[in-house]
Amino acid sequence: MAHLQSHPEDVAALDQLAFIYMQLDLFNDAKVTLEKAIALKPDIAELHNHLGGLLLTDENYQEAEAYFKQALKLKPDYAEAYNNYGLLFYKQKAFKKAEKQFRLALEAKRDCFDAMYNLALSLKAQDEISETIACLLALTEADHKYIKAYLLLADLLIEQKLFEEADKCFQNVLNGDLNNTEILIAIIKSWLDHKCYKEAKKYCVKALSLRSKDIEILYNLGVIETFLGEKQAAINHYHAILQIDFHYFPALNNLAVLYLEQQSFAAAKYYFQQALKQKPDDKSIQYILNAISGDCSYESAPREYVEPLFDGYADHFEQHLCETLNYCVPELLKQSVMEALSIENPQWNILDLGCGTGLCGKVFEDFSKYLVGIDVSSKMIEVARQDDCYNELIAAENLEYLIDKKEIFDLITAADVFVYQGNLSAIFSACYKALLPESILAFSTEIYSGKTFAMQQTGRFCHAKCYIETLASEIGFKVLISKQVVARQQQNQPIQEYLFILQK
Repeated sequence: MAHLQSHPEDVAALDQLAFIYMQLDLFNDAKVTLEKAIALKPDIAELHNHLGGLLLTDENYQEAEAYFKQALKLKPDYAEAYNNYGLLFYKQKAFKKAEKQFRLALEAKRDCFDAMYNLALSLKAQDEISETIACLLALTEADHKYIKAYLLLADLLIEQKLFEEADKCFQNVLNGDLNNTEILIAIIKSWLDHKCYKEAKKYCVKALSLRSKDIEILYNLGVIETFLGEKQAAINHYHAILQIDFHYFPALNNLAVLYLEQQSFAAAKYYFQQALKQKPDDKSIQYILNAISGDCSYESAPREYVEPLFDGYADHFEQHLCETLNYCVPELLKQSVMEALSIENPQWNILDLGCGTGLCGKVFEDFSKYLVGIDVSSKMIEVARQDDCYNELIAAENLEYLIDKKEIFDLITAADVFVYQGNLSAIFSACYKALLPESILAFSTEIYSGKTFAMQQTGRFCHAKCYIETLASEIGFKVLISKQVVARQQQNQPIQEYLFILQK
């Protein structure tokens, strides 16, 4: 690119030229130009501030700080320099120091709104939520068009469960302009980030009325309707996407998953096949396609299938299981353990295999002296951590964790965990070694009428009662309880599973 020309004595022109270079991402040219301007006029504070800002963008913090200090030495009431100096500290996570500089900026210039917004950010980073909200309220009162402040304020109000106030805040952002799709999309993102699907849907429907062919909006509506239990509406939105772009992988994959949930295996197979064409190396899709096709060669589901499955399920796992499916296996396991042992208020070392979001952990917490949760999904672990009922949470495969454990647990639970393993020999042996003498393995499995186990079209495994009992005996377990229970409701039908209590 040819370099822009300017009279070497014209400092203002050099400053403007540096700005143009920055817009063109010509960092070095901008830096050289500002250095030339400072060499000509070293007493102009604005030049030092601009060069400091340029260096800050490049994360050259030490040099940037020197220029900000010089700018403030030349002009002690220079609000913009204080603001930039605060940003330097903020980027380095020195939030208290950043707060001080933003306050100095506001002392120098009360309507330095960028500094007021940045002050709110630094307060939020220090968990000073009340002060953050007060700061943002003051900013939105002073400048009704400062959109970022409204969006951040609404986010904080949502976190405080003040949903009506947050919605009023979003309405203020729109300021009557309901046709501003960019702002609508930002609002949708805020609601979705907080898993507020009903609230997000209202804005999504409005945005779609303005951009009926917008794939992002259609996809968000598909996700929202899925979380709200409106599966057919979700399917319709994904089909609308495919009419625009049939190669859009997320819509193909989500459609296949929804058809699989409905046990519409032919449709599920078709859309998984189309998704696999977009990602031929996807082991997860290949596994479920093999399952649908009746492949019986697997002895367990591969990690490449289980981990992303539950990572994607983490944020609505409990709501779906407990509210939609009336899932009750953890409670049934606890009742059966109590029935088998007749012990009051035990204090045990407990291992919860495939702990998920912590359903079993919460049920067995009052039995625990020390409670460990293991799950292959790191996102499930993150959700489980929020309830603070586990002493230890580890993202790992069950066998990977158990391999070096010997006689340390009084109880091991596995609620709907072995449905992702067919051959249970290795995991039973590992559990046996990890249990103290006379301790308990409590788990559930899906029912199989054959002699051993089988992979189903859903990708889950089912096990025969005689297989479990024979394997348990071979390893050294005594079967204390073996029974059928209603584990959940699926499509308004009770689904039964086996429940086992084994003792070492």
